[in-house]
Amino acid sequence: DFTVRVLRGLSQVHGRAPLVVAHLGVFRVLCHTLEIAHAERPVANAVPLRFVPLAAGGWKLEAVPVAL
Repeated sequence: DFTVRVLRGLSQVHGRAPLVVAHLGVFRVLCHTLEIAHAERPVANAVPLRFVPLAAGGWKLEAVPVAL
C-alpha cells in the first residue's frame, strides 16, 4: 500500500529539519498523517512548504518564502 511505503520511507529520515522533495501523493499522506486538512486543496508545483509542530500539539503547514 502506498501510504505504508511512504511512512516507512519517511521513518528512515533523520535530522532536525529534513528536506523532502516529493509528489502530491506523498504530500497527501503527510497531511493525512499529521491531521492537516490542506491535503484536499490544490497545491502548485515546486512550492516549498514547511510542516511546523505547534506548541499545543498538532501541526500546521506554511509556505517557505523564496527569494529570486
